[in-house]
Amino acid sequence: MECERDEAFAYLVGALGDGTLYATSDGHYVVEYGQKDVRWLRVIEQKASCLGYRTHIVRHRSSYWKAKIYSKELYTALSEAKSRLHDVVSSLDARLFAAYLRGLFDAEGTITRHYRKTVRIRIAQKDTQLLSIIARRLREMGIECTDPFPSDKHSTYIIQIPHRSVKQFMDLIGTEHPSKKEKFTSLFP
Repeated sequence: MECERDEAFAYLVGALGDGTLYATSDGHYVVEYGQKDVRWLRVIEQKASCLGYRTHIVRHRSSYWKAKIYSKELYTALSEAKSRLHDVVSSLDARLFAAYLRGLFDAEGTITRHYRKTVRIRIAQKDTQLLSIIARRLREMGIECTDPFPSDKHSTYIIQIPHRSVKQFMDLIGTEHPSKKEKFTSLFP
């Protein structure tokens, strides 16, 4: 399988919205992603494989799955990127920014039909400064979006892409999450 290693890495950084990095008491370094839809964890597995890492997908609870990658090298690289995420996201070229944001959208985003029958995309995050950087970068790509605003859940903030820019977001950024692809196709046949 041919893949773009730098895009796979950028995607995994973005997908850390549904992930965590930790070291076990017995000295293993773990990169872990969790999700209800095991199909998305197969995407994570594909990205990790592109970088040369093996992924273990296990059922965590009856309706929740985890993908675990045991690698000190990947753990260290993702930790370093995460520690300076604002600078990293600000400096990515357009191709790698799209890969990063695709990972973040797949982990932390939603595509929904609003009560007025318009479709919108939302990305939620606790880091309002990161969302501001993402909003600026999206506008630079010609995609309209809001500034971060408080969510009514989990003390997070949201940026929203309005109906008129949803198709452009999906064309330029896209999604690799199977259920988000299905949802987009059902809303924009």
